[in-house]
Amino acid sequence: MGEFSYAYGPIETAEFDDDEEQLENEIESVEKSEYDSKGRMDILEFIGKILEAAKCYSKIWYLKFSDKKINQRIADLQDIKSFPSYIFLMHYLQKDMPKKDQYLVLEMIGVTMLRRHVTGQSTAYNDDIFSKLLRVRFEENHVQEIRNLLMEDTPTDDEFLDSFSRHELKQRVINRARYMLTKIEYFKRKGTSEISINGADDVHVEHIIPQTIDTKTSKNDFGDWEKYLGEKAKINHKKFVNRIGNMTLLASSLNISASNNPFAKKKGSYKTSELFITRELAELRDFKFSHVDKRGQDLAQIAIKIWKL
Repeated sequence: MGEFSYAYGPIETAEFDDDEEQLENEIESVEKSEYDSKGRMDILEFIGKILEAAKCYSKIWYLKFSDKKINQRIADLQDIKSFPSYIFLMHYLQKDMPKKDQYLVLEMIGVTMLRRHVTGQSTAYNDDIFSKLLRVRFEENHVQEIRNLLMEDTPTDDEFLDSFSRHELKQRVINRARYMLTKIEYFKRKGTSEISINGADDVHVEHIIPQTIDTKTSKNDFGDWEKYLGEKAKINHKKFVNRIGNMTLLASSLNISASNNPFAKKKGSYKTSELFITRELAELRDFKFSHVDKRGQDLAQIAIKIWKL
């Protein structure tokens, strides 16, 4: 019944008011439907289809496709937290489709889901989005049809711009932050493949203003950011610390030590980074809450060019 609902939607029924003849007509109509015309499926064939779907789902979960580009795009969806798309992908990636079409569909799903997360859209509706996609007839023009359906549920540029710089990227979604920063870095490099950013063990998501600023340990490790940031530092810190404007990528080998001017000390490590988004920070004289806001808005202008349908 779930597969029927995904593929054909719910059967619309009238209110019969105990009209037995009308009920019989409705049953006869359903029996003659397109779904029934395909005939009953043999139980072994049905189990075989379930097995193939399970194998495909396993490839999605463990990134085990033979095509590395598909694995990378699915890894991006994992970082975004686009797990509701997996049921659709379990069906779609079994189809004999051109690779370029599959790449595009995976990227479009990433655009829709990232925009929905950033703008705070209800997650309860995500399953419905991908249920609609399962009704697509996977023919030559299926990519455009999928794009049209996704656009119905994709936040606009204005909504995305308004929310991007203020989106909270706490530790539970730190991989989403890494994904966003990585894509922005590649965009700044004009989409070339001259550099590949390594994983979390080698390249960290760096909070420019540290995650903790008011403990003795944090001051010993990172410097007196509380004094450096000035009045209402504690209050504003909670508001700004997990925003994209306060984050960059930094190699684990580039150690940062504390000083009385904590940002000035960090700039030395930033300057030696090979990443554009990090090296640019060394050009700033200071980095306080206003800089977090300004940098976030600048990154938002890049984001609408990267994540678009």
